[in-house]
Amino acid sequence: MKRLEEKLDSRFAVKVFIIFRIAFLAVMGFSAVILYSFYSEPLSAIAVQLFVMGITFSLISWAALHLLPIHHLSSLAWVQIVWDLLATSYLVRETGDLYSAFALLFTVYILLSAILLRAKGAIITALLSDTLLFVTVLASHGTSIFSNPQAVSRLLFELSLIAFFGGALASLARHRERLSSSLEKTKADLKDLSALYSTIVEHIPTGILCLSSDRSWIRFGNKAAMRILGFDPSGLSLSDTPMKSISLFDARVADETRSELQMNLSGRERTIGYNLSELPDGGILIVFQDLTDIRDLESKMRVREKLASVGQLAAGIAHEIRNPLASLSGSIQLMKFFFDDTSTTEKLMRIVLRETDRLDALIRNFLIYAKPSVLKLEEIQILKFVNELIELIKNQRGKNLAKLEWGLNIDSNLSLRADTQQLKQIFWNLLLNAIDALPRQEGRIEITATEVQKGSDEFVRISVRDSGIGISSSIQEKIFDPFFTTKTEGTGLGLSLVYQMVKAHAGNIGLQSKEGTGTTFWFELLKNGPRNVQVEAA
Repeated sequence: MKRLEEKLDSRFAVKVFIIFRIAFLAVMGFSAVILYSFYSEPLSAIAVQLFVMGITFSLISWAALHLLPIHHLSSLAWVQIVWDLLATSYLVRETGDLYSAFALLFTVYILLSAILLRAKGAIITALLSDTLLFVTVLASHGTSIFSNPQAVSRLLFELSLIAFFGGALASLARHRERLSSSLEKTKADLKDLSALYSTIVEHIPTGILCLSSDRSWIRFGNKAAMRILGFDPSGLSLSDTPMKSISLFDARVADETRSELQMNLSGRERTIGYNLSELPDGGILIVFQDLTDIRDLESKMRVREKLASVGQLAAGIAHEIRNPLASLSGSIQLMKFFFDDTSTTEKLMRIVLRETDRLDALIRNFLIYAKPSVLKLEEIQILKFVNELIELIKNQRGKNLAKLEWGLNIDSNLSLRADTQQLKQIFWNLLLNAIDALPRQEGRIEITATEVQKGSDEFVRISVRDSGIGISSSIQEKIFDPFFTTKTEGTGLGLSLVYQMVKAHAGNIGLQSKEGTGTTFWFELLKNGPRNVQVEAA
């Protein structure tokens, strides 16, 4: 980039030298015509020669400027300097040598070189000017000039003046180069900084509005402001936007305290948090955010805290109920020995004991549901684990499962890290539900376990499918709700516990079912165990 700028500067330098030469020749020609017209002064042959040669060289240079490749323009610029210095030397020799007024042209070309070709141009042009002036004087007078103190003194004065002038201009040109370089760097830094600030302002998720100095219209709004408000506010009057309810002249401008207000955006009430700052030109900077979701979340958290307190209270009450319930059950069992098995009282006692056991199971499940999960992770071989559970179920149900067919699609090497007791509870509930869904407990239950990759996480997906009656869509929506059951003797906490335990493992659970075609319950657990949950060392 810098190289290209230097080449463009060379093109400009050539143009300036050509224009200056033509202008100088034009002034000389006009002066000669004036002298000839008013004073009958004959035209100087030297002037005519220089005029013709100068114009010719200028035309050739102008053509070369447009024909030569750009990398030759620097050389063309130096050719212009050398030509002009040679022409000046010839003009000085023919018009009085040391006493020629045209010797001042050397300083003019040094000045042009310093401006156009910088410090290097000024130094080289000054050296060339001194050399040509010295050679010109020697060519005219020979060594005899050194026997004339006055001439030597004038020659040294002119050479020193040219050298001093060239050195001074070179120093100024170098200083100018440093300033120019510093300015370019500053401009580049400002451009980068401006681009950075623009990027930050445009991509920051906080809305920003800049008001005019009279605080009546919006001169800028970023993308976040457009997203929150639902339109581009730039150029609009503040009174035409929902932000008109903000008070711009209160104490908040000075102390920048954050405030909130309710406003209707896109047909919905939103909570907007904002603060104000005064800009140097008297305008106002409004920085605002949509806090609706945060405030809703805070409200839900407060409700959850209250529910958690109620849950703890309920769990305490349930725990206390179990003690008299156990005493009641024990007392009834002792009383049974005092009555005949066929008596009405004994039958009533059996009903009381059955309902007492049912109530105890309900309280036990409720306490498990209300208690926070603390996991004890272990490595579990899934196939072995499932086979042991099926044997337990067969031993519990006995002959009732004689016509039930089991299908296992589980790799013998597949394992996962989970809490053994909770995983057992999950399988136990799902398998018992699957058995209960089969008419007369006849049919097929398939258990499948596969590895699933989701992003950088490895999951084990386990499904339990039955060939039973299926579940209607209206019931599916409530299937995991606490205390919801379709069984006459169910507590309604079985699937709720399953859902809670799966979530405690940072997993997912769901079902697919259609009436008359069976049901598939599936759940996914992290193969290497959950992260960022309360875990007890195994």
